[in-house]
Amino acid sequence: MDGIISDPFYALANEVEAVKTKVADSVFEGYKLSVAQTNDINNRAMQVALHDTAAFDGLKGQIADAIGQTMLAAGRTDAAIGATSMSTQRLIMEQDELHVV
Repeated sequence: MDGIISDPFYALANEVEAVKTKVADSVFEGYKLSVAQTNDINNRAMQVALHDTAAFDGLKGQIADAIGQTMLAAGRTDAAIGATSMSTQRLIMEQDELHVV
């Protein structure tokens, strides 16, 4: 015998082991990619949520300001109505006094 005879089952077992290693490496790379994509999606979702929250807070501030301005205008209107009413009553009373004399 001039050459070394290789056991075919040993060679097959080595090939199967190499394939298992390649599959495991591929699955792990896929897992890492999936984790990275999930993290990216979560980060983008958080950015959108923070942007929406800030925009909503801005709208609430504008609404509160508009309500304050409306209440102030209503108070001024009430004061003007009261002053006009008092002025009208005084004028009527003065005219009544002129007619009584």
